[in-house]
Amino acid sequence: MLVAGYVNRGEQLEQAAVREIKEETGMTASEIRFNRTEFFERSNTLMCNFTAFVEDDSELCTNEEIDSFAWFSPEEARVNIRPESLAKKFLEAYLDEA
Repeated sequence: MLVAGYVNRGEQLEQAAVREIKEETGMTASEIRFNRTEFFERSNTLMCNFTAFVEDDSELCTNEEIDSFAWFSPEEARVNIRPESLAKKFLEAYLDEA
């Protein structure tokens, strides 16, 4: 599942990732690992990517910001992620370095 959000003033990136996961999915992140950054030209934004591990995926309760979701194995994720997307760059970087 891919979750995105903004960092609030005074908030650390890792704190923002944990908060956004909780707000959008209801799940509690137990571990956050930095992946990489990439500048996103269309919105003039630096995207900071993390991999999050959750304590209990049965907590999943999405809010209105999530229009759909699915769980994938790493191999399935490679096939199903949108081609030419920034998300694909992040996913492949994570999987290829793991």
